[in-house]
This record gives sequence, structure tokens and C-alpha cells, in this order.
Amino acid sequence: MFWFFTLAVVAMNVYDWWRLSRAFAGGHTFWSVTMLLVVLGFTVAPGLLMGAMRPGDLRNWLIQCCWVWLAISFMMACAFLVTDLWNLAENLLYIARHPSGTVLRLQMSPLCQGIVALAYVVLAVIWGLCEAQAIRIKQIVVESPKVPAKVGDYRIALVTDLHLGPASNFARIRKTVRMVNECQADLVLSGGDLIDGFGERERRMAEDIRTIHCRSGRKLAVEGNHDVYSGIDHSREMHRLADLELLEETGTLLDGWLYVHGVLDPAHGGPPMPGQARHPSVLPVPPEGSFAILLEHRPNQFPGQPVYDLSLSGHTHGGQIFPFNFLVKLQYPLKVGVLHRLDGGTLLYNSPGTGLWGPPFRIMARPEITLIILRNKE
Repeated sequence: MFWFFTLAVVAMNVYDWWRLSRAFAGGHTFWSVTMLLVVLGFTVAPGLLMGAMRPGDLRNWLIQCCWVWLAISFMMACAFLVTDLWNLAENLLYIARHPSGTVLRLQMSPLCQGIVALAYVVLAVIWGLCEAQAIRIKQIVVESPKVPAKVGDYRIALVTDLHLGPASNFARIRKTVRMVNECQADLVLSGGDLIDGFGERERRMAEDIRTIHCRSGRKLAVEGNHDVYSGIDHSREMHRLADLELLEETGTLLDGWLYVHGVLDPAHGGPPMPGQARHPSVLPVPPEGSFAILLEHRPNQFPGQPVYDLSLSGHTHGGQIFPFNFLVKLQYPLKVGVLHRLDGGTLLYNSPGTGLWGPPFRIMARPEITLIILRNKE
């Protein structure tokens, strides 16, 4: 997988260089070679440098350089591919219609393709930066006879995929804390991938997360795959610092009627291969009569196991950058940001996430804090 990813990145950057040199180098070897060196420099140099450095602000900055360059090169390759497909379709149309007479040619010249690709990248970066900051509070209502009528509207704030690390910044984390507090929630849940870094900066961010408050005083969490990759002991320490109570194949009963059970991420047993359904969890039967919530990082389904009323997850980021949302659907076909009813009656909600991973962009995958309102239904 590593070599496949590396070859894909190199091929994508060589393709970008080839199209850019055709568009702007005008056949001049000097400018063509200069563009190639710049592309290779941005592709390789930051990765080599950060590999030799200790965790810290400079290393985080270099990591972000790598991710930003990767996102930009991907956007540019997509734009060039679309223009190439346009020219191919126009050529096929011309060949099909040419015998009957002259048709208007709509071929895009290499220069025009280069301008279109650069314009798209600029617009996509601006859009991605703006959408990444546009965190919203999305409200969903779940009605059940298991919710006591005397409780009224029970409010649960779900945050997930904060990824405290190179892609995070204090302004965004404090905005998230402020918005969660504005929800005036009875309970706060964290759906995993809290951390993605090891430095003092990440510890200060975790201390900011600690200032989230709720009426019950309970803030429950599960670990995600990135928490596990960061080290189990480190993850547990950071969750304690953020005042988040980890549920590791354990559950807790709140106020005698609300049961929350948290499952371990499959990464605890080693990184799963794409398409694997392997999962370590064996779900316990919820207390009789309780409204049962299953908190897990990935939107898995548990056929043949006890039915929970509501399953909450994150992990996918909704693809984060278009068109990755289509690739996400290959492994997790249930649409992100929609309340689904599974066989057996469980309601499943997969959040697009609150934070960022990798490049600081979101395109057609707006981040959210999910406010779940539990309400009695006779």
C-alpha cells in the first residue's frame, strides 16, 4: 500500500509537470526543467526533512507543507484530466460528424488548459479554506418511548475527528469549544480521532477541550484509528487531559434510562486492510428498557448482535475533499450526515466530522457539531 501510494503521488506530480510545461514552458528546455525541479522539490524535500526531525512546531509546519502540496497537486491533476477528457470527447465528436460537414471546433489549447487548471486550484483552495472554518451545529431529533416524558428534550452534543495535530489551530479549537457550549447539552460525546500529534501544542489544545461543559458533567469518548496510531498510553493521557472519559468495550448507564456503550476501533488489532469487516467488539445486551447508544469511531454494522437504538460514528470526514466522497462510499456506502434506519431498527448517524486531517481544506464536506435531541414518543 505504501509503495502504491508513493507511485501514485509521483505519477500525479509528473502528470502536472508535463501539462504545466506544455502550457507555459513553450517548448523551452530551461523552463521545463525548472518546473520539474520545483515539482520534485515540493514532492520530496519536505518529507525527507521532517523524517529527520523531532516533533515540534517546525516539523508540524513541514507536515502541513506536504499535505497542502499533495492537495494542490491532486486538484490540479483532476482539472487537467477533465480538460483532457473534454478534448478527447470533442475529437470523437468531430470525427463522427466531420464527413457531413464542418463543425465548430471547441478544442482547448495547452495554454488554455493550464489557465483553467490554475484557476480551478485557486478557487478550490479559497473554497476549501472557507468551508473548513464554517463549522455548523446540525440538529437531529430522535423520538422514542424509551425516553422518559419527564426528561423533556435531552440534548447530546457529538464532536468527532478533531485531530489535534499539525492541521489544527487554536482559533478553530476554541471556536469548536464555544459552539459546543452554546448547545447547552446534557451530555457530550466524542467519536474518536481526538489526537494526531505529540507536542506541547497538542497538550494545550487538549486543555482547551477540557473547558467544554454540559449539564450532566459527563463527557464520554471512544478512540479512533489515529488515536491508536499515536500510541494507546499517549491517547489515554490526552483524553484525561481533555477531561474525556474513555469507553473501551465498556458502557455506562446515565440517570437510570440512557445507556452509552463504546467500542474499540479495529486499529487496536492492527491496521485493517481496505474492505475488511473485522471488528473486535462483542456487544453486550443493553439494560432492559434503556435507550441504548452505541458510540464507535467507524460506521460499522453488527449483524446478529443486540440491537441498539442509536449508533453514532465519524471517521470518514465525508471525504473531506471532493471527489474523495465518492471513494469513501466504496467502503462505507451509507450516506454521511443522514440518519439511517438499519435492519433490526437501529438508527445510525455518521458525522462528517468536526476537525481536519491532512490538508486544511474541506470541499463539499462541511464540518459539524451534531446536536442530537432525544424526545419522548408515546
